[in-house]
Amino acid sequence: GAPVKWRADVAYGYAGPAISDGKVYLFDYVLESGEIANLPSRRDELTGAERLTCFDAATGKVLWRKQYDRDYAVSYGGGPRCTPTVDGDRVYTLGAEGDLTCWKTADGAQLWQINFGEAFGVETPIWGH
Repeated sequence: GAPVKWRADVAYGYAGPAISDGKVYLFDYVLESGEIANLPSRRDELTGAERLTCFDAATGKVLWRKQYDRDYAVSYGGGPRCTPTVDGDRVYTLGAEGDLTCWKTADGAQLWQINFGEAFGVETPIWGH
């Protein structure tokens, strides 16, 4: 296979990395308490935080890292499902509980966030957003 350039310790998640303009963006879930059971008909009750990390693509150095508290009540609670989307100077994430967030690529400053449940009165699907 290809030679490994660098490695990074990450937390839980189903989302892949997004690569843009010499940076790698990874969205994961930092579990604080609860058990991930991976049962299709039962919601995992978890406490933790969703986290977006920006790495230098050449070196693997963490350029910035941002997170927000987010408890999970979803089946297969092992983290966010959606790969970050990069558009110019912004990166967008969609968390498993419906938090759509816009961040600045330069420093990770949060520009805005909307939660689907609060904004639209919808319940999180059992397998998350």
